[in-house]
Amino acid sequence: MFKNSIGLITFKKHWFHQYSSPNIAYEYADAGLYVTLTSVTDNLKEHCLLFDNYYELMDNLQNELRYG
Repeated sequence: MFKNSIGLITFKKHWFHQYSSPNIAYEYADAGLYVTLTSVTDNLKEHCLLFDNYYELMDNLQNELRYG
């Protein structure tokens, strides 16, 4: 991967995506590549819990467990 300068990820919508994560994006970023990908949150919609900090993550998870 070190010979590349950009990582393209086309995350085509699929029913199984609610159970998976596009880890290749993190691998590309870790390799120092510029990463461009389709909007994962748009594809996963209600299967995403977005957060800006760990307190918000904890609140989101507690609400999801409580109200599901």
